[in-house]
Formats: sequence, C-alpha cells, structure tokens
Amino acid sequence: MTERDRDQERHLAGFSALLKTSQGRQVDPSIPSISQAAFWVYVRQCLYNACVNQQPPNLDFDVVMLPPPPSDGLVVDVKTETAWANTMIWISATVMHFCFGASLMVPDPLKRKREWEALSKSLESWDRSKPRTFEPIWFSEPAPGNSSPFPEIWFTADWHGMLRS
Repeated sequence: MTERDRDQERHLAGFSALLKTSQGRQVDPSIPSISQAAFWVYVRQCLYNACVNQQPPNLDFDVVMLPPPPSDGLVVDVKTETAWANTMIWISATVMHFCFGASLMVPDPLKRKREWEALSKSLESWDRSKPRTFEPIWFSEPAPGNSSPFPEIWFTADWHGMLRS
C-alpha cells in the first residue's frame, strides 16, 4: 500500500477543527451561508470515508439539527430543497454512526433495537413529509446481466440523486 492509498484523513481533521470553532450547537439545514456549505461538504466527505473504511463518521452528533421547513409539496424553493436534501444527508450519517459506531458495543440488544427503530422512524418521517420534487419521475430495476446492481432512477433535479459515471 502506497502513502497515497492510505487516507489518514488529515484534511478532515483540519476541517473539523475549523468547524468546531465556528459552528454553533445548532445546524439549520436551510441556511445558505458559506460556513453552512462548508459544514455540509465536510459531512459528505465524512460519510464517504465512513463507507469506504467501514468506520463511524467523524461528526459531532450532539449538535441539534433543526427540522427542514414545511413543504406543501407543490411549490418548493431552493432553500427548502437544500434543507430537505441536507436533512437526508444527516439521517444517513446517523445510520452510519449506528452501524459502525459505539452502539455496536452496547450489550443490550433491546436498547440497540430501540435505537434502530428511532432511526427508521426518522427516515419514514422524512419520506412521508418530503417535497414532491424528491419523487422520481422514472424508475427501472437493473436489467439482468447489467454490471450495476442499482436501479436507474431519474429526478427532475440532478442533485436529488447521485449520478454514477
């Protein structure tokens, strides 16, 4: 393994230190400031590293994530769309924290089950309340023999999904 192949996450450690000094204890997923944009870039990079290395994301889960603004489902502005997308990113982070984090060491299976049920409810609540713009306009299961195991899903906005190359 070369030095380049080993990601010691030094860039994230520096980023984390900067965020901790500038970030408050609450995060509003709809605020379009440069510091909030930096926070969400950091969160996404932590999620990437957590997936690749099967480790808990290096995030402070004691911050309070404010709920996204309500949506009537029909007319949604960019600020609202951003808040709903960021909220899903945070839910994903909490799931990864559950899967790879300290909760694995919890000897009480009932407590772990309750944690999982709470995460599941937050996902269901997001899905039930999300703006209609997050509904796909087209969906297709992977074709037999396809090199990708993932379905093809089209959204009205590119940033509602992740495009593969």
